[in-house]
Amino acid sequence: ACIADVSCWAKRYLFEASGVCSEAIEQHARIDHRWEASRTDRFTSAIIHNNGQQISFLGDALKMQNGFGAWIPHSYTCRYDIGSKAVVNVEVSEGRL
Repeated sequence: ACIADVSCWAKRYLFEASGVCSEAIEQHARIDHRWEASRTDRFTSAIIHNNGQQISFLGDALKMQNGFGAWIPHSYTCRYDIGSKAVVNVEVSEGRL
């Protein structure tokens, strides 16, 4: 029953995904990064894929430093595979959601 509810299914896997997703997102920083939320509060929405086998976690609680030293807000998406407990894809872009 939980799999039919995006919020319920995402909450079930958020803690285990948040660590590996945060690390994968941080790899996109050219210079430095600064999170603006705790690990489990970094992801504010989710999308279920492949009959619940993968979840994309989305958020925008991140700033990355550019070459001039300015901190630029970024949004991000991390697609997590429940079976392999691994990140499938990460997208990071300037701006808020």
